[in-house]
Amino acid sequence: MIEYLAKTIIIALLILALLVIIFKTFKSKIFRINARKILYESAFALFLRNNRFTQIVLPSFTGAYFLCLDVWGSDWKIVSDHKPFHEFIFSILIIGSLCTAILRGIGDWYEGKSDKEYIAFIERFSVLTARVVSQKLARFKKNLKRLTPTGNTFRAITHPNDQIDIILQETLGLLREIFKISENAACITIMHSNPNKQDWSYIKDTSGNWVHTPAQELLKNGSTAANCLETGEAVFFPCKEEAAKLNLYYLSDRDRRMETGSVFCYPALIQTPNYIDSYVISIITYGPTLCDPIDTRHANAIKEILIDICRRIDLELTLRSMRDWQDFHSPTKKGSAHDETTN
Repeated sequence: MIEYLAKTIIIALLILALLVIIFKTFKSKIFRINARKILYESAFALFLRNNRFTQIVLPSFTGAYFLCLDVWGSDWKIVSDHKPFHEFIFSILIIGSLCTAILRGIGDWYEGKSDKEYIAFIERFSVLTARVVSQKLARFKKNLKRLTPTGNTFRAITHPNDQIDIILQETLGLLREIFKISENAACITIMHSNPNKQDWSYIKDTSGNWVHTPAQELLKNGSTAANCLETGEAVFFPCKEEAAKLNLYYLSDRDRRMETGSVFCYPALIQTPNYIDSYVISIITYGPTLCDPIDTRHANAIKEILIDICRRIDLELTLRSMRDWQDFHSPTKKGSAHDETTN
């Protein structure tokens, strides 16, 4: 019986080794997603991984069954007279136990990997928040010394564009550090609709010299930016290709060159007494994704952190709109609202 056990285990391990080789050999993203769905997300995998029967009773019963066959198999006629049958049953039990252990290991690996990235993301986000607040506080204290009784205090202490630049650079640093994204594989843009001209343009672009799809054209086509404006809610797609299939992302030439990536869009809609200032903040990666496309738990966690980052940008955009509105109604600066170079 021991020889039969050894043969069964060897066969099971050879099958496992073959699966590992196939998984390592085939780099297809579709193959990997389907493999994860089968090995991690499927109802069968969840049952084997999380059910207490398969975790505790099945291995214990398999061990006890083997002990009975090995010690008393030759003495019990019910075993010795039906040896092929018992060998078959035992094979099923040992393979089931091995599959349970393997799937449990895969589940622990996926969850551990996601948790480590999420914890690192949270820690780095805390550092980002502290830096942004400390720099804003330092600027306030510095400008406070220069205030005059007749000056514009609000304009003197608020510099939303400068603060937005700080947040954008800190966010890029977070993406590069946590997700190992290279400098040319991530970009953050802010689009703005000028109420006077009723058109869209980029007012912030961390990429520098990249040629982007014109903002006006982007919002006319099926895009994540258009979708978030339509719903008024932040939108996150871990895989841009999947979003494009749903007509919820506009694939640019760069997207086609760099293959996949993630996209997050946040609408900032600011109501003034006379008009609505509309902005769309977009965080995009080219190539690397921010999480596994089918890891919904991790995707939701990342989305919430990105929303928190964009709320800080939203605050500065609100201050920017307040300054623009004030300039528009100022006798000395009449008509200067929505000057994109305003600090």
